[in-house]
Amino acid sequence: MDCHNRPSHPFSASPERAVDAAIARGEISRALPFVRRETVEALKVQYPTRDAADQQIAQRLKSFYGRNYASLVPAHTGEIDRLVRAAQRLYGRNVFPSMNVTWGTHQNNLGHMDAPGCFRCHDDQHKTADGRVIKQDCDLCHDMPQ
Repeated sequence: MDCHNRPSHPFSASPERAVDAAIARGEISRALPFVRRETVEALKVQYPTRDAADQQIAQRLKSFYGRNYASLVPAHTGEIDRLVRAAQRLYGRNVFPSMNVTWGTHQNNLGHMDAPGCFRCHDDQHKTADGRVIKQDCDLCHDMPQ
């Protein structure tokens, strides 16, 4: 792998990041109370298998809304079902119990938000054979407004 490495597909750095992105994309409804907190907590659990995760994520989220917001459930059944499917997809895309891969196991070194990324090498310390340093000037990758 080169210096911009990552596994074969992008991973979310954390359940929080994954859920935030799913909410922003509209995959998870903002109308459900405490949806972020409950989804993040369901995704943080270590499940023994993918099937167990799918079952327990569904049970946990449906139970939370049934127990705490019973009057809300009939009007929001579709949103709760979409929430469950979205949470299961997020888990399935980022956690692989049989391979011991979970949130943050493989850092995405593109960028510099969740891991050192670019600054692993672009640190003004790494030098070429002829003594030139790899600069950390932002404008190497970004067009800065004038």
